[in-house]
Amino acid sequence: MEAESFEDEEVAALLNNYFIAIKVDREEHPDIDSYYMTAAQLLAGTGGWPLTIVMTPDKEPFYAATYIPKRSFTNRTGMLDLLPALHEAWENRKSDISKSAAEITNAVKSAVSQESAGAEIAEGLHTAAFDYFESSFDAANGG
Repeated sequence: MEAESFEDEEVAALLNNYFIAIKVDREEHPDIDSYYMTAAQLLAGTGGWPLTIVMTPDKEPFYAATYIPKRSFTNRTGMLDLLPALHEAWENRKSDISKSAAEITNAVKSAVSQESAGAEIAEGLHTAAFDYFESSFDAANGG
């Protein structure tokens, strides 16, 4: 998708005309990826990569998709049709989109907080882990 769409001059012109594009490396920022992947799963019922999220200026997602081809075909909307349609929707239905985006954001926050509930590390686990790795470290043979 990067070469087909994002590096394409025609798509880039539309993207830069209507949006501020931000590319997140999911390996560098798994926390951000996880948040927006949750949004995609709530919005589209599925997730995957490449992940495209369109959000309000307040960073509230209102559209999510995985692979988006440059041109539309069969029942799949391409970037050249999608970007102007999203822009038109934002221009003409901003209030509805903002309301929906706020609801989506609340749902994502709720889902993310449920995922992380009970995720605190038990007291003493850090020390136990350190002790284990220290006792198995082989300073003489580099292991």
